[in-house]
Amino acid sequence: MSNSKSNNGHIYCADCAFCKRFRSYNEEGTQFVFKVKCTKGRWRYLLGDEKYYDAHRVFERRKVRCKFYESMSGNKAEVIKFIKELKARATDFQKVYQLPTFKERS
Repeated sequence: MSNSKSNNGHIYCADCAFCKRFRSYNEEGTQFVFKVKCTKGRWRYLLGDEKYYDAHRVFERRKVRCKFYESMSGNKAEVIKFIKELKARATDFQKVYQLPTFKERS
């Protein structure tokens, strides 16, 4: 894949093949929200714990360089289009999803 950059010279983490969405469940396991993480472990706190971002904010995450970056888009124009589509769908990723409850049969 190419190393496509945006107009300002940054790479968008959301366009990287290693930026993965996952479900983050509440303590009871009855609800979840979508979060994203870098599967190469590049997002870390100062003490070393892994950072997770809310999925509706990932389009803001960008870096000047990353040795693991693999663009999922073919060129700069596709990257910009992809990021705009993510911004438009941001509210979809803010939802709290409720898991169905199953009643035991008598």
